[in-house]
Amino acid sequence: MDLGKPADLPYADGMTEDDPSDFYTGLAAEVWRAAHDDADTEAQADFAEEGLGLAPGARVLDVPCGPGRIALALARRGYRVTGVDRNAQFLAELTRAAQGQPHPVQALAVDMTDLPPDIGPFDAALCLGNSLPYLPPDGQAALAAGLARVTADGGRLLLHSELVAECLLPNLEERPWRQVGDIRMLVDNDYDADNGRLVSIYTFQRGTVEERRQLTAWVHTAGDLLRRFATAGFVVEASYGHWDGRPFGYADPMLLAVLVHRPPRRTPRRRPAVAGGAARRAPLGGRGRNR
Repeated sequence: MDLGKPADLPYADGMTEDDPSDFYTGLAAEVWRAAHDDADTEAQADFAEEGLGLAPGARVLDVPCGPGRIALALARRGYRVTGVDRNAQFLAELTRAAQGQPHPVQALAVDMTDLPPDIGPFDAALCLGNSLPYLPPDGQAALAAGLARVTADGGRLLLHSELVAECLLPNLEERPWRQVGDIRMLVDNDYDADNGRLVSIYTFQRGTVEERRQLTAWVHTAGDLLRRFATAGFVVEASYGHWDGRPFGYADPMLLAVLVHRPPRRTPRRRPAVAGGAARRAPLGGRGRNR
């Protein structure tokens, strides 16, 4: 079957290029579920557990959590996990899978760029699944600010991206394909260098069934990404190029960054002097009282 060039491929019905939450339906969702086996999941949970320095019973936020692959693995290890996503199908799967487990996972239908402050505080947070590149720069900044609101001071954050410039550009293939079970997935990649965007059209085939989706990723350097989180109060502790723990470098397949939440300390404002040179003291019960 001739799949044509990227410009000739139509959008899927009802799909907009800027809605990655709707991407994972139908065959695309099946491919995502089958992409990682149990060994992959446990190895990635090991990495998260060690990288985040999780204490027993720690509260962990997984955003976006998808169907809960990592969230469930961490919950099985005794951590109190909250998963956040906008995909209703994935959240329903996570809720069903968490039933009956000794350490249930809380599943919340929340936009990752608008995290409500009352869901925290969390001892640690993670953003895996290569989700970050599909947020525009202002969306990434909003996510960083939201994570700062719900992550405890000193809590760690684990970020994952396979589309930072150092990873994407030396490894970019124009038309890769992959067989996942009985589903064939072909990707038409078009890199827009002027605007720093990667437009990818996915074609999924199973027998006579064919589905197409489009995603746009924003391409930025690792430094650009990490600076957005630094603005929100996250300091880089370590960065790796693979789940095997190698240090991050050019042409590595991914960026895995561990950051620590260290919000800036406010400098106490000096009280104005009063007559006689003595500082005015707040009355007990007033605004100056320790709470």
